[in-house]
Amino acid sequence: MVPPGAVADAAALVGGEPDVAVAEGGSSRRRSVARGLAACAERDASPPGRVVVHDAARPFVTAPDVVAVLDALEGAEGAIAAVPVHETLKRVDDGRVVETVARGGLWRAQTPQAFVFAALAQAHSRAAEDGFEATDDAQLLEHYGGSVRVVRGRADNIKITWPEDLALAEAMLRARQ
Repeated sequence: MVPPGAVADAAALVGGEPDVAVAEGGSSRRRSVARGLAACAERDASPPGRVVVHDAARPFVTAPDVVAVLDALEGAEGAIAAVPVHETLKRVDDGRVVETVARGGLWRAQTPQAFVFAALAQAHSRAAEDGFEATDDAQLLEHYGGSVRVVRGRADNIKITWPEDLALAEAMLRARQ
C-alpha cells in the first residue's frame, strides 16, 4: 500500500515481482489493508493462500522475521511478531496515574503479521460492514473469533512514529555501518 499518486513508482520498484501487489492506501489502516487484499485477489485467478502485512514504519524487518510468522500459521489463521512488555505500565487520565497495569502476559505487537488470506479477507469484510476499526490486522481476526499465534519479535524492529524514533533509527543505521 502506497500513498496517493505513488502506485506507478512503487510498482516500478518491485519490478513485476509475482508475489507483490501494489495499490493505493485508504483513509485508515483497515481500509488500506482491505485495498491491498483486493489488489492481491485481483492479481491472480485465485487468491493467495497466505498473506503478510508489514508496516513501512518498521524498516528493520528481516527475512527471518517474515519466515517466522509464516511458519507459525500452522494450525492458526494468523501469526504476529511481538515482544514481551518489560516496562511498568500506568493507566493515566488527565495527567494523573489512575492504575498500574500488571504487565504479566502483555506483549507489544509488531509487524510482520501473516494470515490465511481467506480468514483475513473475511475479517476485513465484516469489519467494513460493522464499521469496526482496529490498530492491527490481528485485532480484526481476534474480534471475529480467529486464532492468532505469537512468535518472538526483536527489540530492534522499532516502529518510527515520533521524531525521536527517527533519531533512534538513524543511530541504529550508523551503528551498522
